[in-house]
Amino acid sequence: MTTPICRSENDGGIQGIHAQMRLIVSHDAAQRFDADGRETLEFRGHVVDDGGAHPQVVVRFRGRQQDELYRWAQPGKHVLVQGALELKQWTTADGKPHVAYLVQADNVHPLRQANVNPSHSGVYAALGKTVRNPAAPPRGGRLTRAQRAEQMRLLMETTNA
Repeated sequence: MTTPICRSENDGGIQGIHAQMRLIVSHDAAQRFDADGRETLEFRGHVVDDGGAHPQVVVRFRGRQQDELYRWAQPGKHVLVQGALELKQWTTADGKPHVAYLVQADNVHPLRQANVNPSHSGVYAALGKTVRNPAAPPRGGRLTRAQRAEQMRLLMETTNA
């Protein structure tokens, strides 16, 4: 059973809750056909989020670049998906309930590999453990020629190391 979360009929035909999410693709892309016989590319993935667990996401795309998407939407790849979100609920033959998000994608973009551990992303320094660069200019002041030369020397040493 697929349950639309939200419907809107007075916005030019755009329906559903519009969502944008980063996913790690978990299954190979597969060609499907909708109820009207239109070709649809479908793949599954998991939301990249440090906030908690989310149901599996099923992405369906009917755009023109299906061949490209088919090539790079492979397991382990990182993608950005934008589209209308629906909640899909069903019960298996043994009575177990299941839930998944269904996204009718408007746009799918490849991203660089996801940094799944958010503590490793960005540049950060532990408070109280950093040392001020001795070649850095005094706060609010300008560098002398000797200080600029020293900074350049330090920069060259770190890039060549």
